[in-house]
Amino acid sequence: MKTLLIGTLIIMSTIAYGGTVKIGWTPYTGAAGFNVYVNGVKNGPFTNNSSASVSVVNGINSIYVTAFNAWGESPPSNTVTTPPILSTAPAGTKLTITATGLIISGP
Repeated sequence: MKTLLIGTLIIMSTIAYGGTVKIGWTPYTGAAGFNVYVNGVKNGPFTNNSSASVSVVNGINSIYVTAFNAWGESPPSNTVTTPPILSTAPAGTKLTITATGLIISGP
């Protein structure tokens, strides 16, 4: 029996570090996996129900997530935009984008 995807994907957080962004989203019932699109290019599939790490380029990156199962692919989540990666930031610096702003943490 095939199960339709029901719900809305919402990206809840992103953390940028060293050319990689960790994306966190709301869990999605009925999904077999997820695709993360960075600048329109599909990354995946990912089987974790709420997060994935993807590579990004230096500059502004546009990211959204879709869920999929045997019936097809869901509509896209909200789109988040990452800031340019700071090439002069010390190793271990993390940029966290939340609904309320940008958090920079690190050594």
